Parts: sequence; C-alpha cells; structure tokens
Amino acid sequence: MSGIRHITRFESIDGVTVAELPEGRGEVESVQEFRTALEPAVGMGYAVDLHGRAPAPVGIGQERLRAVLYGGTQAEVDSQADALRRVIGGIGQGRLWSVGADGSERWAWARPLRMPDMTVSYESPFTAPVVIEFARLSDWYAPVQREIVQQLGASPATFVVTNGGTADARAIEFLLIAKGASGFSAPRVTNAITGESWASTRVASNASHQLRVDTGRYAVERSVDAGVTWESDYSAFSTGTVQVGFMRLIPGAQNLTITGAPNATLLVRFDEPFR
Repeated sequence: MSGIRHITRFESIDGVTVAELPEGRGEVESVQEFRTALEPAVGMGYAVDLHGRAPAPVGIGQERLRAVLYGGTQAEVDSQADALRRVIGGIGQGRLWSVGADGSERWAWARPLRMPDMTVSYESPFTAPVVIEFARLSDWYAPVQREIVQQLGASPATFVVTNGGTADARAIEFLLIAKGASGFSAPRVTNAITGESWASTRVASNASHQLRVDTGRYAVERSVDAGVTWESDYSAFSTGTVQVGFMRLIPGAQNLTITGAPNATLLVRFDEPFR
C-alpha cells in the first residue's frame, strides 16, 4: 500500500523483534480524542472550561489496520496468521512505525490492544481478512533524535534550539557537564519564547560533576563520577512559578539562555514530535 501516511511495522524496544504489518488491500484508521475539562455550574448555561484558553490535551490514540493475508495454500495463510499473532503478542509495548507519501518514516510508542482479529471464509480459502489495533501512547517522532551540543564559556550564554516537528516537545534531556571546578554554579536554563525555566542550586567541584534533567521522566539527577553513577537531585531543583512541566520546546526555532555555567558543556536531546 502506498499514499497517505499509514502504519507499516511494529517492533520491540530493542529493535530485535519486528512484526511487518500486512498491506494487501489494506486501509488504516487513526483516531484520537481531545480531552476536555468541562464542568456544569448551578444556574449557568453551557459549562465552565477548566482548561481556559490552554491548548486541548490529547488522549490515547488508536491505530487500526484492516488488510488481507494471501497464500498459495491454506496452510500458508495459517502460517502467516500464526506468525503475526505470535510476534505482535510477544512484543507488548514497542515502537509503531509509519510511512508518509514522501517516504518519510515516523514512530510512536504503542501497545497492541488485542490479538489480531481473523475472518475465515470457506468461499475464499486462500485469503483471510485481518484487523490489527494498537493503542498509541505518544506523538509521532522523527526517526533520528535531535542532539545539540553547546560549549559554554561565559555566563549568560544564549543559543538557538530548533524543534522541526509540529507539536511541543515535552520529553527533553538536558545534560550539563562541568569542565572544571565551578564549571557550573547554580545554573538556570530559560526558554525566551515560553518563559519556562528550570534551575539547580548545585555547584560543580570538579570536572567529574554532571547534572541531568529529563523533562519526559520528570527526573533530576547528578553524578560526581563523570556519569558512571547517578543519584536523585530533586532537593536542589526548581522550575518557574507558572508552568505545568519542567520545560517544553515549541515547534520552530527558539532561544535558550543559560546562566551560572561559565565553563561547561550542555547537551540537549529530544525526539521531534508530530501530531
């Protein structure tokens, strides 16, 4: 099948196990709701929108494929069905891949909702319609993770980060690596467009000190042995006064400013998301 973006394969997190999805006479249905927070009020028409003017958050997506298995013999069709059920069921949560009309691939975290549905017709013994359905647990992501490496030699320092996707990136890893004593001291990172920021009161004593902030896992960790071991560091961490998460990167280019890191390296890693 070719044309508008559609799902093509499902693979395990380590990429070792892959289920190639059938495409014969295939069609794909993609469904995703917008979550609402509408509350009725006594004596008031309509409802109170608790989200205010904030963007609508999305719910779990559903990706449904309907296709036909073909075989030269009935046993061959059985074999294809058995393999499909075994591999998909064995993966559990994994990466669901799609391809667009331009040939570009994207992936999303997903989990199969049930065993692939099979329909058997005695009048067509060499074909079997199949329905495969996944719960999509994330946005779609570009196939290659974006990484920005910024060498810091002064405070403040400002640099540009570009999110090439169409949705806000919320799973971002910031890794601050000291180059020497006081390589960073109470660092703060601020997004000039959104106004969001995060900060730490930590001071690097030597070049083995690192600070890691993962906005997707809501994890804050530090290492004093050059990244060999890590420990939680929430006690020294804070975010801006009016923000929901640690930080996000909106689509397009934006300036990030870091203070308190005059002799360090900052790595920024994230998957560019698409809706």
